[in-house]
Amino acid sequence: MTGLHFGTLVPNLNSIYGGRIDHLYENIFLLVTILFILTQGALLLFVFIFRKREGRKAHYSRGNAFAETLWTLIPLAILIGLYFSQEKLWEFIKGPAPSPAESLTVQVFAEQFDWNFRYAGPDGKFGTPDDIMTVNDLHVPVGKNVIVEESAKDVIHSFFVPYARIKQDAVPGMLSTAWFELDRIACWDLKQQKLVFFTPDEIRDKKMALDGFAFKADRAGITGKKKYYYEPFPNTTKVPVLYQGKITDRPVSEVEYVQHPIEIACAQLCGLGHYRMIGYLTIDTPETYARWYRQAVKDKLQINADKWNNIWDKYYPQFNH
Repeated sequence: MTGLHFGTLVPNLNSIYGGRIDHLYENIFLLVTILFILTQGALLLFVFIFRKREGRKAHYSRGNAFAETLWTLIPLAILIGLYFSQEKLWEFIKGPAPSPAESLTVQVFAEQFDWNFRYAGPDGKFGTPDDIMTVNDLHVPVGKNVIVEESAKDVIHSFFVPYARIKQDAVPGMLSTAWFELDRIACWDLKQQKLVFFTPDEIRDKKMALDGFAFKADRAGITGKKKYYYEPFPNTTKVPVLYQGKITDRPVSEVEYVQHPIEIACAQLCGLGHYRMIGYLTIDTPETYARWYRQAVKDKLQINADKWNNIWDKYYPQFNH
């Protein structure tokens, strides 16, 4: 990506269309910056030229039809240009999603103030007894198309994953669809105590713990700024570690990174508790996703099953497939 490099400020993990969205933001930001400089420069220039001076009398104007038409048509032309420049991108993102047969489909049921997720169980169908249900905990495999089918229980919510450049409203009674593909895995560097991102090839030779560590925060300095870090749970000696495509229990001292989720936010003001409607998306390798899914099936993970059975399946059976 060239230009202003928005992706270096807010990392872009969506390899399908995230870069094109960043490029659109760059163009809009550049355009707005130029217009800001021109308009504010003109304002300062006119303040200087038409300042109060001895011997000059103010002239009151009733307006100029040509000037008013001109500064109305120029913004209109800019908006029309932006529309045509991003029309194909909009069609690509909001048009037909990839084939479900080649994608992972996850249903999202938003409510005040949780994200409810549902995966099809081993039978491959939604709305059956073997479905997997989680709250505020979404797992997706890296390098695979993910389709999210959304609705809401109460008010309009908005499924927003900044790192994935995805935002889609969830509306009661309506099924909305969005899709994305993430190309890097988020994990926490224990040496530098910061969030880093690796491709599947890059993470292969790194030792990443899947659990056994606690994420903590301390306040530092006179400003009270939070300092985030991971540390192993007390009395923990071994943890499951992904290394060279295999998951084995290894000593805590060998761990270099910890698998770290990215944030899912609600981009609609959905009520007084809106600020705490936060979910977490974990980007898995094929091995770690298979491990998580197997365990969820084994545990018959069905958190908030009543929300799905009594609302989604009862009133929106057409949303299942």
